[in-house]
Amino acid sequence: MAEGGAILGAALVLLRDSVRPGMTTLELDQIAERFIRDHDGATPAFKGLYGFRGSACISINEEIVHGIPSKKRVLNLAATTPTRPSPYRSARSTRKLSGCWM
Repeated sequence: MAEGGAILGAALVLLRDSVRPGMTTLELDQIAERFIRDHDGATPAFKGLYGFRGSACISINEEIVHGIPSKKRVLNLAATTPTRPSPYRSARSTRKLSGCWM
């Protein structure tokens, strides 16, 4: 459990530090996926779940949760970006946590 939480916490810090105006939610999702997969045995828990294409749920502004990453969704200076990656190692170590950045 601690290992999954550590990966998740570090992923949120990375995503927070990576958010830039002009980037797409797909680019942010790709950062999350690379980071999660770089940890031995970890995979993005959301990827493929019920047909979900992303590795993280990334919403903009009025979207609450479960935003689907897209190359058409571009962040701007005023965007609020709730982000929810979820690394998976086993059923006992899956963790979810959200971060929100402006």
